[in-house]
Amino acid sequence: MREAVIRAKLASDQRQAIEAEIPAHLLFTSGWPTSRPSRKEATMLASVRTRISDLICVAAQHTTADSVLDRYDQLLTRRVVPDSRESLSHEQTSFDF
Repeated sequence: MREAVIRAKLASDQRQAIEAEIPAHLLFTSGWPTSRPSRKEATMLASVRTRISDLICVAAQHTTADSVLDRYDQLLTRRVVPDSRESLSHEQTSFDF
């Protein structure tokens, strides 16, 4: 049991280090993206998703630059901004797989 806790803590630390590579302007706010990544940024996001999914043993979607860009396009199309005068925060609330 103790070894499992140590492994989980190590995986958590590694995940946080990987997620820290994501620039603030690409973090989701209230579950939604606030901007579309460039191709270079999409490649980096795909890499982050792949490494984290390998680390925690889950099958992540959107692990290529093209699929990341497609997903951002889908989400940005569906997002409704209630008041365009309202400023958007760059505080991430989740990192969904």
